[in-house]
Order: sequence, then C-alpha cells, then structure tokens
Amino acid sequence: MNYQSFKNYVITLLNAMNSLDNEHEHKDAVIFSQHGLWAIHRLEKLFDDRNHNVSHWLNGEPCEFYHPTTKQTVKVEIGEDIEALYCFLRYCQKLNNHERIDSDSFDYLLYTITRSKNTKDWEEC
Repeated sequence: MNYQSFKNYVITLLNAMNSLDNEHEHKDAVIFSQHGLWAIHRLEKLFDDRNHNVSHWLNGEPCEFYHPTTKQTVKVEIGEDIEALYCFLRYCQKLNNHERIDSDSFDYLLYTITRSKNTKDWEEC
C-alpha cells in the first residue's frame, strides 16, 4: 500500500473518531463508526499489525514491535504524524515477514519518528 492510500484510511479513522466526539444524527454516526472499524481492520490486515499499533497511535499510546533477532518488545512513541506511522508499520511489516530493511528506509523511519515528536522544532527550520 502506498502512503496516499494509507493516509486515506487514517483520515477515515479520524473522521469516525470525530463523529463520536461531535453531535451527529444517530444514522450518520453509525455509518462513520462502521467505516472506521472497517478501515482499522483493513490496515491491521494489510500491514500484518499484530500489536494493534494503529489503535495505540489513535489513542496517543506508544506503538510497539517485537524484534526477532533480539527477542525484545520495543515501545516507540510516535507523534501526530501520519507519515511516521506509515513508515513504522512498513518497518514492522518487514520485520514480521523477515524482509531485509535497507539503511535508507531505516534512516527515514528514524527521521519521521523524530519529526513527529518535535513538530514545533521542525516548523521553525
């Protein structure tokens, strides 16, 4: 899945959450919720998201992954940056499928996560 498609799914999730926080007609709120549930399940399946990191991210909780080499579960805080979440899920997907992770992809993952946690500092640059 490319980043733009991923972003569309996340926007669907955010709209569903927003519909629960705001007053909508019951019928509309149900439709938003159904679309949100569909989107989250679809993302979990597409990214082999065994740790439900999309849900963690939406709730402002740290995401996590299990590293097969070190046999450790690692928690990672990702800020409100959809691209950082996308890169993290791609990284986890590659780990789960025992795919090679090239240094450029890993460096970009680190960059997006760092940027996501320091958005104010990045805006000043």
